[in-house]
Amino acid sequence: QKNRSMHIVKLHEFPELLSGAAELLNSHWKKSDEARLDLLRLSNDNLPTHFVGYIDDGSCKTVVAHAVVMGVLENSDLYIESVIVSPSQRGKGLGKQIMEFAESFAQTRGVKKMWLNTKDKQPFYRYLGYKESGSVTPIRSNQKLLDASQLQNLNKAMGQQASVAEPKKEESSATAIAPLPVTSLSTGVGSAAPPPPGAGRAAPPPPGLAAPTFNKGQSLLTWMNK
Repeated sequence: QKNRSMHIVKLHEFPELLSGAAELLNSHWKKSDEARLDLLRLSNDNLPTHFVGYIDDGSCKTVVAHAVVMGVLENSDLYIESVIVSPSQRGKGLGKQIMEFAESFAQTRGVKKMWLNTKDKQPFYRYLGYKESGSVTPIRSNQKLLDASQLQNLNKAMGQQASVAEPKKEESSATAIAPLPVTSLSTGVGSAAPPPPGAGRAAPPPPGLAAPTFNKGQSLLTWMNK
C-alpha cells in the first residue's frame, strides 16, 4: 500500500526490510539484534503478522514505521503492539496510516475487535476510535499454546509429581508442588495471586498460558469493527 511517500507491507513478504525493522524497534525497545531478528522472522499470514512502512527514495528503502498483530487467548479478536514511527518522520500521519492498515487486515479476517495496550498514548488511540475496555491475553510469538490433550497430560504429570514429592517429616529440603499462579488483569495491571500458606514455590505456568504483566498506568483499549 502506498500513501504519500510511505509504502506499508507485510514484513515476511519483504525480507530485505528485516534489518531496517530491527534497527527501528531496537532504537526504542532495546534487544539484541539476533533476538529481534528471530522474532521478526516469525511474521506470517496466520499470526503474528508484522507490518512495516518504508520510504523508497530510489536508491534504498528505509523502514520508518512498524506494528505487529497477534491473536488473543480468550477468543478470535486480535491484539496490536510495537507500534512505532521513526522520530524523524513523526507528525506526518504515518502512525495513523499503519494503524489503519492493520485494522484493514483485521477486517479481512472478519475480526470484530482489536486490542492494544498503551502507557501514555491514550489521546492518539482515542482519536483513532479506541476506547478503554477490559483485558485479554495476547499470544506472542515466543509462546506456544497447549492443546487439550497436551494440557491433560501436563495436569496428569503434575498430579503424579505432587504425589511422589510429598516430603517425609525429617526431609525439610523437599519442595511441594503448588497450584499454578492466577493472574488478574481486571485493571490492566497483572498481579499473581500468592500461593496458599505453607505451599512451596509455585511451578511456572506452561508457555502461552501466562497472562502478560503490565506496568502501572497502562491502559487496555479496543477498536470495534463497525
